Amino acid sequence: AGGLTTAGQSVTPARLRGGRTEEDDAYENLTATLALRYAPDELTEVALTGRMIESETELDSLAEDPDAFETTQQRFGRVMVRRALFDGVWEPTVAAYHAHYERDNIDRPDAVSLINGVVLDTGDRTKFEWRNDLYLLPDHVVSLGVETEEERFTDNQNTDFGFGFVITGQSQASARTNAAYVQDQFRWGERLHGTLGARVDRHEAFDPELTYRFAPAYALPWYGLRLKGALGTGFRAPALFELFGRTANSFGGIGTGNPGLRPEISRSVEAGFDAAPGAGRFTFGAVAFATAIEDLIVTQFAFPNSTAVNIGEASIRGFEAFVAGVLAPHLSARLDYTFLRAEDATDGTDLLRRPRHKVDLDLRWQPTPAAALALGLHYIGAHADVSFDTGGRVRKGGYTVVDLAGSYALTDDVRVTGRLENLLDRDYEVADGFRGFGRAVLVGLDTRF
Repeated sequence: AGGLTTAGQSVTPARLRGGRTEEDDAYENLTATLALRYAPDELTEVALTGRMIESETELDSLAEDPDAFETTQQRFGRVMVRRALFDGVWEPTVAAYHAHYERDNIDRPDAVSLINGVVLDTGDRTKFEWRNDLYLLPDHVVSLGVETEEERFTDNQNTDFGFGFVITGQSQASARTNAAYVQDQFRWGERLHGTLGARVDRHEAFDPELTYRFAPAYALPWYGLRLKGALGTGFRAPALFELFGRTANSFGGIGTGNPGLRPEISRSVEAGFDAAPGAGRFTFGAVAFATAIEDLIVTQFAFPNSTAVNIGEASIRGFEAFVAGVLAPHLSARLDYTFLRAEDATDGTDLLRRPRHKVDLDLRWQPTPAAALALGLHYIGAHADVSFDTGGRVRKGGYTVVDLAGSYALTDDVRVTGRLENLLDRDYEVADGFRGFGRAVLVGLDTRF
């Protein structure tokens, strides 16, 4: 079990406060987990896992709203039985999974805002799976499986914005998806290994969809060089709210789901390498990737109405590269860089909140076995966003955040830790209208017994 409570910081940037006093946005979280395993013999395993998460988050529906908040309750549970048969050649697994989610969003009138709103959402997901791992051939693990999953949701909302504009809605829907899959984890010789798999999904509202993935890797005998790649397709059925959600407002407009939506279909390819010359003291690598998404689902606004629609195609491409190594005795570093080009292929506009450039630099100094110090630099480049003020598109500049962390072992079982997050107290926004945290100092003590 674990718990966290913090008074937090205000998420409202100074430019949007309108002279109002800064008001911190608190957060509380309680998490409990359970894992039980029973092996009545060497061939059989029974496992039960569960997780419960309850949280409360203070929100700002408008700048520095003092009493808007959201509570969530999440429950997850899974039971699994596995047994090896025929001298381990066939290993079947039967599993059942259930997830329950509740989210309540409350905002009452106050001196800052006249909004009086209640949004209550619940969701459930139940899944049954039968998986069979077959060890018929050396260097191959073939997996065959079937699964069935049911998803349900309800949405009830009533929000009065205080100037004659009211949004109400009641939605409820469910859907079942059946699937079958096959996968081979293979190894040929000492150098080539990978996976090859295919899957068929049958969502009750759509025709069956076949997807596949092939991901090989080949190790060369020089400098620890390894070539790798992947080729595959993807499938995403529309969310239940995108299909069947419904709201109405007092201006005569409606927001409706679209039962005629088509699933999103994607095609992806990637290729890259990594190498470790110098007995692993120095490593580097890169991966280039490209993904095309057909029938991307977006929300289309035509005041006072809105609905979900499919647009033509989205294109996502770029590359990732890294280099890591030992710079000096007790000093190591790693640099990661990502270039990303994500756009609506129909008109060339950037997809939202996908920066073209991202850089992470980590330096680690360990002068003694007991002491360590780490410096992290994280850069997020400029990107398109949605204006908090107008709802239109805006261009957000990039920002850099620097973190510092350290630890010292007092004994073999006791360690002091410390972190300085946003060391330079940089003022930045993770999304337009939502401020990132300022400088924070955290000190802790770890022990084991």
